Amino acid sequence: MDAKEYLRGIRKISYQIKEKREEIATLQAQIEGGSAGFESDGTQSGHTDTERNAHMIMDLTALKDELDHQSDMLILAMEKAIRLIMQMDDPVSQSILQLRYVRFESWESISTDLNYSVRHVHRLHAIALGEFQRILDEM
Repeated sequence: MDAKEYLRGIRKISYQIKEKREEIATLQAQIEGGSAGFESDGTQSGHTDTERNAHMIMDLTALKDELDHQSDMLILAMEKAIRLIMQMDDPVSQSILQLRYVRFESWESISTDLNYSVRHVHRLHAIALGEFQRILDEM
């Protein structure tokens, strides 16, 4: 597996978690809002559509299970990536990869943190990916 692809996988899981959280929030709002029933004369019947809510609650439970699974996957992927990054010899390379792929920092933020130009950070990033690839290949 390519080093960049491996590290980008962490960010992909993180985005999937964010999307799942948004789905959950939307579904919870729909459940909490409910839908009141009305009689033919327009007065409120006093009950909600229980079958609809039951299906939505089952969907919500499934989404929460998926979120838990994805969260576990993210934690494991981050822990493994950090262990591999820490095997690298150069501390600057370690910092760049951790800031970019574990903390999801922007290039501008990384350049500010390390006091390098963005262009220089990109050059160092390429070197760091090469070193990370070497470690992946040794596994």
